[in-house]
Amino acid sequence: MNFAASTPVIIVALIIWLAAIWLFVSHRRASGGRKAVTRLEALRFFIITLLAVTLLRPEFVQHIKRTARPEIAVLLDASASMKTRDVVVTNRATSRAEWLAKERTNQFWRPLEKSAKVLVEDFAMPLTPALSHRMGRGRNSPSLSLSPSDGERVASRRERGQI
Repeated sequence: MNFAASTPVIIVALIIWLAAIWLFVSHRRASGGRKAVTRLEALRFFIITLLAVTLLRPEFVQHIKRTARPEIAVLLDASASMKTRDVVVTNRATSRAEWLAKERTNQFWRPLEKSAKVLVEDFAMPLTPALSHRMGRGRNSPSLSLSPSDGERVASRRERGQI
């Protein structure tokens, strides 16, 4: 556990905490040591202590040493809905599939290959099973998934009555 507070904030937190101790002791003495007052003062001291610790901005830092390069899955939509001609490129309507094929030849993911293993795959099913398929391939599963898609849901074979 580390604290990310500056020195002035630490001093303010310490002053608040010392004032809480002084209040606890003085109110306990003034009440004659009654249990109910002592419990309430202890509760107030506990809450003030938590607030003072919060001022110190505690943080838990964990360093993870990777033994293998991370994987990034680029899932490209290959469903029938990609045949729609609604992408305008240089005043010409083209299908989403044609646009994606052009982008695929440009290999837009190339800069990512410097720091990670990039897996490029087509999918023509709902995104969740495609992503689940990629995620289930071992310990070093993709940490990021880029999915150029039209966002339309493709009906499963069960929904189309083919099963």
